[in-house]
Amino acid sequence: MKVVLDTNIIVSALNFSGNERRVLDLARRGSYDLYLSLFILQEVSGVLARKFRWDEQRTMQAIRMLRSVATILEPQRRPSVIQRNEADNRILE
Repeated sequence: MKVVLDTNIIVSALNFSGNERRVLDLARRGSYDLYLSLFILQEVSGVLARKFRWDEQRTMQAIRMLRSVATILEPQRRPSVIQRNEADNRILE
């Protein structure tokens, strides 16, 4: 199974216990193939620093972990399906 997790799921998984963390833990155990883009990693990094006050070292550690378990893709198409939130289009890529 191939899965793309959006920023909210990843940030929740990194900050709280619950279903989101279980989903990320399954990726870490290789239960499914996780796919992310550089955009998603950058957005996660920004949210962790801005909203959760993570320091740079902790943030980079989380990004390294995500990169180690995910396949990082560079999308070839840029859909514009969601008019009110361009960032959501980047997730659809």
